[in-house]
Amino acid sequence: MMRLALDGTPLLGPRSGVGEVVSGIVPELARRPEVDVVAYALTLRGRKDLAAAVPPGVRAASRWFPARGVRQAWLRAEYPRVEQWTGRIDVVHAFLAASYWARGIPRATVKRSIEGSLCFGLYDASGRQLGFARVVTDFATFAWVGDVFVLEEARGRGLAVWLMEVVAAHPDLQGLRRWGLVTRDAHGLYEKFGFAAPANPAGLMEIARPGMYLEGSGLKA
Repeated sequence: MMRLALDGTPLLGPRSGVGEVVSGIVPELARRPEVDVVAYALTLRGRKDLAAAVPPGVRAASRWFPARGVRQAWLRAEYPRVEQWTGRIDVVHAFLAASYWARGIPRATVKRSIEGSLCFGLYDASGRQLGFARVVTDFATFAWVGDVFVLEEARGRGLAVWLMEVVAAHPDLQGLRRWGLVTRDAHGLYEKFGFAAPANPAGLMEIARPGMYLEGSGLKA
């Protein structure tokens, strides 16, 4: 199932040229069983009216976006863009296979992990990938953040903070009861977004297999 998120604002009120185009495309997409269409509106009016404006088969998931957020996004216009990742895995696999937490991870494993997650890519103006983040979630109660990185040549510009801001603000990741992650040395980054040491660490349990990707690879931990 492919999830398609679109701006539903043009569906509200009198139809402009854009609204006519959107209203013509959306019903056709909604009729396709392999596509899950979600319409968003970022206005106060949209919060009230979008559900009645979308055609059958389209979910309305409008969320009000405050003016302060719009201003911050405008101020960040010069930053590399962050978008939902659907690209090649070359950059991601190369970084993870050399990382301290996934050293030696096979390409096929990276591919499967991406297919089962909500992923984000950080790109410069030419389209070259500079960073990545992955969220494992049920989109309702829980999200686990992993494989967050910015390439070494792009560091020192606050891009990791920018990447995490976009991840944390994603419409499908709001209202979750719990977020989790593991880090060795990036506590300062994640603390900016409310992460903290577990209040009850004794209640946490895990099955950990460190170094499992190195077995038979000839690489050293």
